[in-house]
Amino acid sequence: GFLSSTVEEHRREWVENGGTVLVQPQAIDLLTLATPELLTETILLNPEAVVTLKNIALSDTLLFKLLDKTDVVVGENVSVFGNFRGEDCIRAGTDFEELCLLRPASFQEEMQPNTRFLENIARIPNNSIKLGKVKNLKLESYAIHILLKLKLHEENEMEEFSLNAEKKEYVSEVIRAENNTIWLGKVKNLRLKSFAIRILPKLVLHEENEMEVFHLSAGEKEYVSEVIRVENNSIWLGKVKKLELELFAVKILPKL
Repeated sequence: GFLSSTVEEHRREWVENGGTVLVQPQAIDLLTLATPELLTETILLNPEAVVTLKNIALSDTLLFKLLDKTDVVVGENVSVFGNFRGEDCIRAGTDFEELCLLRPASFQEEMQPNTRFLENIARIPNNSIKLGKVKNLKLESYAIHILLKLKLHEENEMEEFSLNAEKKEYVSEVIRAENNTIWLGKVKNLRLKSFAIRILPKLVLHEENEMEVFHLSAGEKEYVSEVIRVENNSIWLGKVKKLELELFAVKILPKL
């Protein structure tokens, strides 16, 4: 991937290649990803590079690399599809119907404390990154902040939606959202752990949802403090084959 090494490492690779001196690619400070043709040649991005995404579809792997390593500005018509063996792929921007024909995105991310990542997420408009089909959406720690920025297809069918937040700040932005505003579609396995349980009232599932497993794990009372304040019978899950409520999670049972 073109973001996997530092500028200095790349320069050494190009300058010294079997004793042959090669032309050094010029490092870039400002890049707009709008058409795939822009990356027909190798591009180096400086650590302070600003990358603007506009009318572009990119792999889930590339999205998180950009958010982690560059300053990202999300413009119109940005979508994400799944990768094959971790490629940094892009293609022309596409609509939901075309996006659904591509490999389903699969987010399985855990971000370490990273000021740049959080600043990027704060700048991205809500519901501005389209996802066609999502097979797995598993987010831990600071990666949970991206949840409000995603827009899933109305007929999305997900194998697993899983959030794990051991600290309150991991969900600080998401819990500010209105209840019943985060669309997930159909979900077979829904798992929330610790402070991530507070997000439960924000989620919206398909009216025909049939869930294999609904699992909540709450080792502390504060993990469910927000949920127990909502009205009884106000959280709709659809049909659930297996309900797993661990420890303090049983307190939310009247809300279902």
